Amino acid sequence: MIRQFSDYMAGLRDDDARAAIMRKVKARVNVKDSANGGPPAPVLLSAEDKAVQDAEHRTHAETVVSNLYGHARDRLAGDDSDAKKARAHAASVLLADHGLPLSQPDAEALVKRVAAAPQHGAMLGTLAGDLRRAAPEDHDWIVPGVAAHGWTVKFAAREKTGKGTLIAHLLGKVERGESTVFGPATRPTTALIYTEEPSDSMGEKLAASGLEKARVVFGWELAKLGLDWRGKADVLVATAEAEGHEIVFVDNISRAAGIEEESGTELARAAEYLSDACKAAGKSLWLDHHHRKGAGSLEDKSRGGTAMAGAMDNNVEMERLGGWESRVRRLSSRGRVSASVWTQTITLDDDGRGYTLVADDTQPQTGTERKRLGVLNRHDAGLTTREFETEAEVSNETARTTLDGFVAQGWARKDDSTRPARWYPTEKGRYSVDPPKVLEV
Repeated sequence: MIRQFSDYMAGLRDDDARAAIMRKVKARVNVKDSANGGPPAPVLLSAEDKAVQDAEHRTHAETVVSNLYGHARDRLAGDDSDAKKARAHAASVLLADHGLPLSQPDAEALVKRVAAAPQHGAMLGTLAGDLRRAAPEDHDWIVPGVAAHGWTVKFAAREKTGKGTLIAHLLGKVERGESTVFGPATRPTTALIYTEEPSDSMGEKLAASGLEKARVVFGWELAKLGLDWRGKADVLVATAEAEGHEIVFVDNISRAAGIEEESGTELARAAEYLSDACKAAGKSLWLDHHHRKGAGSLEDKSRGGTAMAGAMDNNVEMERLGGWESRVRRLSSRGRVSASVWTQTITLDDDGRGYTLVADDTQPQTGTERKRLGVLNRHDAGLTTREFETEAEVSNETARTTLDGFVAQGWARKDDSTRPARWYPTEKGRYSVDPPKVLEV
C-alpha cells in the first residue's frame, strides 16, 4: 500500500499538489512517516488509534469554526468592528456550552449554529430587492443551459445509451473553448475525470472527444488507498485544486460511492458530500447516473429517488429514440433556473465525434442524408433530378432514389406537371435539417 500511494503521489506535478492532497487525506486517515524516511503513507485507523482520531476531531472542530467564520478571539486583534465582536461573542458562548472536545457530528452541528447566529442585533437575511439587483444578468455557463461554473449536474440514462460519450464530447469541447450544439463556449475549462470504466473503453471515448489536458483517475487507483467514499471525495477535490481543473466528473456515482441500496437517501447524501466539497473549492461537479428499469415518468427514472434529483442544480435525462442502433437521443433538462429547463433531440454524427440537433427519430439520422436534404432545402424553386445530381455530387441513379425517398418521408414533394419533373423542399424537410436550437416545454 505504501508503494502504491507513493507511486500515485509521484505522478502529480509538484510539492504543492502533494501537500494539498495530504491535507485532505489526513482528515480521513492517520498518517505516519514510513520507516525509511520516504513519503508519508496512509494507514487505516485501528481501534487502538481511536484516541488519535478523537484528538483530530477536536482540532477539526476548532479549525472549522475559526477558518470558516473567523470567530476565534485570537484572530480579531486590531479589528474593532462590531460585527466581528458579535460573532466572536456568539462563538465563545457556543464553544463554552459544548465544552470541547467535540465529536465530528457535534462539530458539524456547531458550525451550522454559528453560521446562523445573529450578528450584534442585526436582522438576519437579505432584502429581496438587494438580492435581485446583485444577481448577474446571465449565468457563468460552461455549457449554455446545461452546466454553469460551480453547479452540480446529473446526466442520467439507461446503461449503454451514450451518456458517457456525450459527456466526453462536451468535456473535449469546453477544454478547447469550442461551441457545442447547446451554444457558444465561454472559456477553456479542464476536468478531472474519475471513472470505473476499463482503460480500453475509456481510451476510445478520449480519442473521439480529443481530450488532452484532463486528468483521468481510474477507480482501481483510489481503491488501493483503502479510503472510504468521503476520503476518495476529498482526494479528488484536492487533486482538482492542485492542478487547476474546474470540473470534477464522476462516472458513475453509485459505484464510485459504493452504494448498493439505491432506493433510499444514502446515494443522495453521498453525492451531496462531494457536491459540497466541490462548491467550497469553486468547482463544478458532473455526475454520471443510471435510470432504473421499468415504466414511469422521466423525473422518477433516476435511481436514488427524488432526493438525488433534488440535490442537483440541474438534471439532464437522456432517452434513446428508435431501435437499438438508433443514434438519436432525446435530452430533457430540468434545473433550478429557467434557462436550464428545455427539451431537445440530438443525433451522434457518423464519425462519432460530434452531435447535430434533429427533430426526432423520424428525421434524417446520418450526416450524408442530412447533407443531401440540405441541398434541396436551399432551393425554393426546386430542383430537377439532373440539377440535384450535380449539386449533391451523386450519380443519376442515387439522385432519383434519394429524391423519391425524401418524398416518401414527407421531406420533399414532387411536381410531375412540368417536364422534367421538379422536387421541392417541404416545411417538414426544412425542420429536419435545421430545428430550433431549444424546444421549450
